[in-house]
Formats: sequence, structure tokens, C-alpha cells
Amino acid sequence: MTAKNGVRDALWISAAILALHLVLARSYPVIYGGDTIVRLVNLPRISISYQLPLFQLLLRAAVGASRGPFAVWFLMGSLAALGGAGLYALVREITADRGAAVAAALFYATHPFLLYYSRVPYQESLVAALVFWGFYFLFSACGPRPLPSSLALGLAALTRYEAWLASALAAAFYALRGRPTAKASLAAAALFGWGPALWIAWNGGISPPGTYLLDGSVTLERLYRPYFIVKTAVWWSAAGFTALAVMGIAAMLADRKLRNDPRLRWLLLFAALSLALLVFSGHGVAPDPARLVTEREAFVPLGILALCSGVGAAALAAQIQRALPRMGRAVAAAVVCVVAAAGLVRAQGRIAAANLEPELRTDYEVARHLQSRGAAAIVLARPLPSEEIDRYLRRAEELRGPEGRRAAERVLAGMETTPFDYQRVVVHSWLGKERVFSSGAARGLDRAALESFLRERRIERAVVFSDFRPEAEYERILLELVSGRAPEAEIRHGAKGARIYPLGGS
Repeated sequence: MTAKNGVRDALWISAAILALHLVLARSYPVIYGGDTIVRLVNLPRISISYQLPLFQLLLRAAVGASRGPFAVWFLMGSLAALGGAGLYALVREITADRGAAVAAALFYATHPFLLYYSRVPYQESLVAALVFWGFYFLFSACGPRPLPSSLALGLAALTRYEAWLASALAAAFYALRGRPTAKASLAAAALFGWGPALWIAWNGGISPPGTYLLDGSVTLERLYRPYFIVKTAVWWSAAGFTALAVMGIAAMLADRKLRNDPRLRWLLLFAALSLALLVFSGHGVAPDPARLVTEREAFVPLGILALCSGVGAAALAAQIQRALPRMGRAVAAAVVCVVAAAGLVRAQGRIAAANLEPELRTDYEVARHLQSRGAAAIVLARPLPSEEIDRYLRRAEELRGPEGRRAAERVLAGMETTPFDYQRVVVHSWLGKERVFSSGAARGLDRAALESFLRERRIERAVVFSDFRPEAEYERILLELVSGRAPEAEIRHGAKGARIYPLGGS
């Protein structure tokens, strides 16, 4: 296959993935997830806790260029398209099989897990795309292309810490191509280590003061984490995808050329080490932080599993072609399409369920109501659970002492810790925090000062969520201001509801 055909395929794959994302955005407009809302509500900020900055920079640039939800959907669709094209290029480079590469990209684009998490502002789709392209340039059949590989992997290293492992393995691969020397090792370290080095120099350490990443106190419970991610990947995968992946692994073991291809070994080593290093992560998740990590850690390993599924699809196609010379190609294409369609249907169901989740749907409709009226509002909502904040502060103190706790408190002070319903209303209304206020903005005000606060900021609506319970005097005063008034709108989904009151004349 010529390079021209490869470029043409990559462009078609990119266009198809972007189109799929934009179609889904039109039908399912709610932005789900926790980190996604935190990123958007803190959009003017680039540095958020220990998070690396590149994705937030791109998100800020996209929303700055076209303020509104389309900017988010277009950015995420473009990153997914970049990842699908990168996986296609990587598989084609390693296997020299166009069918395997196209199938892998198709499975990547329609896998329920990958599609679900790549639609909304999570970092994983960007880091996967950059890693795929970085390895593609590094594994070029004509010899490594170090500069574009260095750029892609360096940018990946400024997106998620997991990509630091990709940079380290790329440096080792590049240094070990010929006879290893100290000079070659230093050159490889500089070529592929600039991203991590830049971040460490900026922070004076691996993570900013007040944050933490690693925890060396390994316990038996933490050994469950790699299994949890593998189990998550299998659970999310359709049976056909998993069967083709197993078939692909068997085909690679049976094919002497692929079995002995060091490039494939390095890729599989990357996936294996990514899972193993989860044992040392300092960020477990509820309800069992010792045994569990965020399931999004399965993103890049699932991308590599899509590579295996593509190889399995090509092996199956070859077998069908031998059995059915006239119809083999059509039958094989039908099998691939059925597997991809099954993944897409499951992904659509999961996305639809997220969009219908009562809390998210209520917040979304409140936001759209305010946006349609262009009205400034104050939101009375249940505060964030204190348990997570307390756990973060305690862990910072355990790892870095009292100064670590004080630094962690400074980190929290610079972030949005307002109620989550309020944050979603801000994000989905696109009115900004200059027009939509949390009730905490009136903290400590008496009645006269509070009424003056509302007038000066021209706040015309009060949103009261059904699970809000006043604890402070200023919150009780806010409720008194709307008592006896008829709500302008009442929105309810399941147990979650909100009333929107006019504040004219207050």
C-alpha cells in the first residue's frame, strides 16, 4: 500500500469519527462526569491541582474561539479522530495490513468504553492519540523518525503522567537500536524526556506543592488494581471484540515475523507496565481507595487491545477467504461491521443513560432555562461531600506533614469547591460565574446587605434544589426572599428537582 493511500485512509477515518461525535452531540448534549465539569467551571485556570496542563490549554483555546457547547463537542470529536487515525497508522506500520489497520480504527471508534469517555472533556483521548502517533513515528519501517515522535510523546507527557512511561520506553527503544553507549542513552533521554523534565523544572518536583501522585506504601489490597482495570476492559467490551482480540493475540504468536517484531513487544510492555504501576498510584477512588482506581485507566490498554482485535479481524478474514473464495471478503467485512455496530449500540445506550440520569438532567434543564432567559441567578444547592475533601487533606498531611496539608488547603482555595449542581448549571448555561452565583457568594451577609448584593449584581432568579437544606443564617434569608412566591418553573427528574423563582422587587 502506498503512502498516498495511507493518508487518504487516515483522512476518511478522521472525518467519520468526527462526524459520529457531532451526531451524538446533537442527540445527547449533557456533559457527564465529575472531572469534566471541574475542568469547564475552572476554565480560566490552566493548572488544576496535580493535573498536567496541555489538555486544559486546548479546552480553554477551543471555548475561547467559539464559546458554547459546540466548541467542546468539536474539540473532543477532533481528538477522538486524531486517536483513531493514529491507531490506524500504527497498526498499518507494524502489520503492513490495511485491513487490520482499518478494523482496529473502527473498533477503537465504536468501542463502548472508548466512545463513552472520549465524548466529554477527559484527558485520555488526547494522551492516547499522542501516544499512538508517537509510537508510529518511532516504529517507522524505514527507521525511527525521532523529531515528530519526540514532539508527540513530549506533548503526551504534558497531558497525563501515564505518558511518562511511554516517553521512558521510547527513550530505551531508541537508545537500544544499535550498540548502547552512554552518549546514545543521554541523547535518547534528552529527546524523549523533555516533557517530564519541563514539568518537574516548572514545579520544583513531580507535582505542585499541596498535591501528591505516588504512594510507596504498597499493600496486598493494591495488587487488586491491575485486575480491576482488566476486568473493567472486559466488562465494557462486546463479546465479538474480545473474541477477535484473543484471535489477534493468537495470530501474532503464530506469525514468526510479528512474534519476533520488537515494536510489538514494546507496545505490549507499555500496556503491561501501565497496569502494574497502578499499584503505586496515590489516587484511589471510593468506596475502596486501596483496591480501586478510576476505570479510565483502561483507556490506553483498550486502545492496544483494539490493535489486537484488528489483527484478529484480518486473520479471520484470511480464513474466511480461503473457505469462501468468492464471498470471503464480503463475509469478513460483514463480521467486522457487526462487531463494530454491537459496540456502537452499547455505547449509545450508555451515553443515553448518562444523559437521562436524574441529577444531570435536572441540572441541564435548569441551566438551559436560565440561558434561554439570559438571566443572572443565585443557586441554592447541596454542598460538596466533605468526606472527599477531608480525605484529600488527611492524605496530603500523611505524605508531606503539616506543611503538605497547608499547601493542599491553598490548592483547594484556588479551585471551585462550590456545590456540584451549581457547577453543572454554570457549565451548561454558558452564562459564566459572573452571571450565575452560588449561595456561598452571599456568605455572612445580613438581610439588608444580601438584598443590596442581589440588586447590585442584577440577580433576577433564585434556583432552589430539592435536596438543599439551609445551615447558615444567610441561606435562611435567601429562602425567606422566595417564600410565598410562585416558582417561574419547576423541573424534576426522579427524586431530583429544582424550583426557579423570580427575584424582581427584592
